[in-house]
Amino acid sequence: MTRDQVKYGCVLICGILLILAAAIFTSRLNTETRAEANRSDLQFKLATLKSKLESDINNNMLLLIGLATEISLHPGVRMNFPITLRNCCATDRR
Repeated sequence: MTRDQVKYGCVLICGILLILAAAIFTSRLNTETRAEANRSDLQFKLATLKSKLESDINNNMLLLIGLATEISLHPGVRMNFPITLRNCCATDRR
């Protein structure tokens, strides 16, 4: 082998190593970016679920407050409560 062949061989090996290092770095960076995107997507889904649950809880609390008010204003409803409740639920389903 001549000196030039050795020099080009070393340059070729260094180039291959540099390309390999760049590929590993890019792959790792892509993996981290994908993990961050997944984390962000999950946070968005959880925030949406939290908002829906809070809304449902608030609606149920308002219904209970309304029911308590109705019972306090019309004490006789206690005697017919199962029938009243059945009628109320039947009208909600229509």
